[in-house]
Amino acid sequence: MGTMLAHLEELLTEASSHLPDVTTRRAFGSVGFYVDAKMFALAYGRGERLGVKLPAAADFAEAMALDGSEPWAPHGAPMGSWVLLPARFADDLDALGPWVRRAHALVRAAPSEAAPPKRARASTKARPAAAAAERAPGKRTR
Repeated sequence: MGTMLAHLEELLTEASSHLPDVTTRRAFGSVGFYVDAKMFALAYGRGERLGVKLPAAADFAEAMALDGSEPWAPHGAPMGSWVLLPARFADDLDALGPWVRRAHALVRAAPSEAAPPKRARASTKARPAAAAAERAPGKRTR
């Protein structure tokens, strides 16, 4: 793990140390911080930034209004409700802490996203009568 990513992970670990039910795991070339199996924050490896998920529109807008914030778009398309906080937050636990706590609370309170419905299996078509007749008992085919 790169030194900057390790630093960001340490910072998020410190900022979330008093929050309940936090787990971490690698995600998207980064380190994700989860509550109830839902990611609420990340140490973004490629961008060397800290991100938080703010599913409430007002909170998202407030974070985006911070000078230097931008939407998290790891593959070019913004990820809904995710904000990369200003780079200066990587050295300011006092500024980061409230956003991590807010993201944790909002994500924890949000309903779980339903799994996409399973696609129905394609039904097998009935075999033509001629093929079925060929396999009928007592009838031999060559």
